[in-house]
Amino acid sequence: MTNPVLEVDDLYTHFFTRERGVVKAINGVSFSLNAGEIVALVGESGSGKTVTALSILNIVPFPGRIFQGSIKYRGEDLVGVDEEKLRYIRGEEIAMIFQDPLAALNPVMNVGDQILEVIGAHRGHLSNEEKWEMASEAIKKVGLSDPERILTSFPFQLSGGMAQRIMLAIGLMMEPAVLIADEPTSALDVTLQAEIMEHLRSLKELHDTAVLLITHDMGLVAQMADHVLVMYAGSVVESGDVDTIFRRPAHPYTWALLQSVPRLDSDEGPLRPLPGSPPDLTDLPDECPFISRCHRPSMTCRTSPRPALKQVGADQVAACYHPLEPLDQ
Repeated sequence: MTNPVLEVDDLYTHFFTRERGVVKAINGVSFSLNAGEIVALVGESGSGKTVTALSILNIVPFPGRIFQGSIKYRGEDLVGVDEEKLRYIRGEEIAMIFQDPLAALNPVMNVGDQILEVIGAHRGHLSNEEKWEMASEAIKKVGLSDPERILTSFPFQLSGGMAQRIMLAIGLMMEPAVLIADEPTSALDVTLQAEIMEHLRSLKELHDTAVLLITHDMGLVAQMADHVLVMYAGSVVESGDVDTIFRRPAHPYTWALLQSVPRLDSDEGPLRPLPGSPPDLTDLPDECPFISRCHRPSMTCRTSPRPALKQVGADQVAACYHPLEPLDQ
């Protein structure tokens, strides 16, 4: 068995605010990424998916900081590494595609200057002509024609789909070992979604890249992912291979997520929306955080500490005292 290219172990990331107190955004998250593997991170908005990604690159905005845990890239812990080393790793070894491309791109710099800035940070020895050629090739690789026009355009002159491809081109520029894709297809039509996903799949196959795919789209997860991590209230509540998670979810939250989206392989009547709201991250309960929304809480759930992840299948763990059986679903 090969060693994981990225290992996150017992990660806690908190935001220390004056007004609300400590916002416990990430609480004990652990997972690993292998070369050539696509791991999907799913959950509702506010569950901690993006903060997990920002923690990996150590770019959590103030007043947040990594409070505890380790993030190992090829065996080296990135928590506490000096900024110069992190600047090299970002983009060169671990790259990220941000959720809102038009917000991520600098509005007062043309696309070419922004791409050249990335190239200069990692390939400063190249001539200006070589950097421009490299930028043009990156634009072509993501399916955009007329690279000269694109490179001289400003972000406001691009459509959402074009801006997303620019972000993809920047992310893939250095052929990183790990790519974090945060909602890479949000606000795109179905055709563009398929093209973006095809580029990610090609990257995985050609360069053995490990991909952390953050998404709300369960259909996209079923199509792309090898492994699934389900997050709720800053913690991973279930983890398993994609087929197992979709066919036999063990945690009631995972089951509820799947019940709230349409499926082509079954006809079970109306969709079932998940009632209630996630808990306040400044005042997390001592017991299971999902208890107020669970359709089958027991006295054990109400009186016991928060459940830890436990093995429920050959490649499946869930943080639940009473994991679902097929008959319960």
